[in-house]
Amino acid sequence: MKTLNAILCCATTLLLMSCMVKPRPVVKIESAESEIFWSNGKQFVSKEKGNVEVIAAFEKVDDYNLVFDIEVINNTRDTFLICPEQFYYTKIGQKESDTLQKVMAYDPEVRLFNIEMSLSKQDADRINSKKTSFLEGALQVAVDVSPKTDEEREENRANKRDRKNSQLEKEEQVISSINSLNRSKRYWANEVLRKTTLIPRQAVYGKIYFNRTIPVNGYILHIPVGDQIYDFKYSQKVFYP
Repeated sequence: MKTLNAILCCATTLLLMSCMVKPRPVVKIESAESEIFWSNGKQFVSKEKGNVEVIAAFEKVDDYNLVFDIEVINNTRDTFLICPEQFYYTKIGQKESDTLQKVMAYDPEVRLFNIEMSLSKQDADRINSKKTSFLEGALQVAVDVSPKTDEEREENRANKRDRKNSQLEKEEQVISSINSLNRSKRYWANEVLRKTTLIPRQAVYGKIYFNRTIPVNGYILHIPVGDQIYDFKYSQKVFYP
């Protein structure tokens, strides 16, 4: 009996250990450039070619995304089309010609389109939910006018309360989802760097997002502007609490 209890105790302990959540790794990404200037805790690096200046700063790791602040300043007489979806990074140590290893930035226009599609679906769900609620209410009226015992009436009232609570819960979920999508829409429309025709003596600024590759020692961020590519090196260290 003691042996059985010991086995059960060990099995329970192993099961609990397997269910424990491990601390997520902490990622630290820093500029590997020699000339850096700091502002509000962020490392900024400026590179200039032919009177076009690009300033880059790593901002944060957002779940499995890398987020950078990018500013492009056009001090020439030429006009450039800034296309964030053509920005990319490569892993430190790989050949830049290895196109299979390029990680492209998210396209803000595609992201906004997908958000609009989701909003359209959620809005349809909201309207359909209200129509379903109306039809169920109309059917319930027909049921209520029929003669019932006291037990049936009480059961009917309980069912009505359950349906109403369920309907309210569904509506709250849809409204919460719509609000979240609208927040994402405003963010991607106003905070993220979008495709822009950059005229002379003007600048454009915004954030760019990449999918993060975890097991690497660092990244080289590549920012194409016109026929030039601006490179920024970053080191990555992963700490496990």
